[in-house]
Amino acid sequence: PLERNIISRAIKTVLFNIEDNKMTLQVISAMFLSFAIGIVVLPFLINFLNREKVDQTEREYIESHKKKNGTPTMRGSAILVAVTVTSIVFGFSFPRIIPVLILSLRFGLSGFLDDFLKVILKRADGLLAWQKMLLQIVVTAVFAVYITQYSHVSLLLRLPFTGGKMWDIGWFAIPVMFFAVIG
Repeated sequence: PLERNIISRAIKTVLFNIEDNKMTLQVISAMFLSFAIGIVVLPFLINFLNREKVDQTEREYIESHKKKNGTPTMRGSAILVAVTVTSIVFGFSFPRIIPVLILSLRFGLSGFLDDFLKVILKRADGLLAWQKMLLQIVVTAVFAVYITQYSHVSLLLRLPFTGGKMWDIGWFAIPVMFFAVIG
């Protein structure tokens, strides 16, 4: 009974709070728009990649990887298109989403580079593990510095189960961002 009461209060707060209602509808609309764009773009992208013979080459000496040979690659492009279009459409209402979009595009670019090396250069490894990690560290560092130094994003965390108490995490935000983004 207590759990049911807490859950029903949370649902009522999220769905029926007048101040948050507009934001909730916009978030739900953004999710559906992004999903719809992905559903529309993905089949065209897969057909294009199959027609252009953009597929993975895997290591021949690893038996379990042989079945992946010929699998179309670069499908993450469909997700990036959906996220980018949705962010542009809703970015005017939520301008703080733009740094997150840029972060997503930079990570998408590293994935694209990895697939490009596999497909065009026929290098089964693509980016090496240390190269991927270095790219992720650099991209996350730029994002963390921007968020902490140049954006006007609050670094307050609402502590759960404390009645709404807040904690200003200050510089601790940087390791938290590294853990959240890379981890």
